[in-house]
Amino acid sequence: MWAAAILAVAIVDEKSFAVLLLTVLATVSVLSLDGSGKKPE
Repeated sequence: MWAAAILAVAIVDEKSFAVLLLTVLATVSVLSLDGSGKKPE
């Protein structure tokens, strides 16, 4: 997934797009970790 992000950034070469893409990927990664892990309550 990160390789695809780096490739996309290299192709588009837009800083704003890179920041947006990394932010989305980071959010998805965090949500995936929260979803797979058990939340202590």
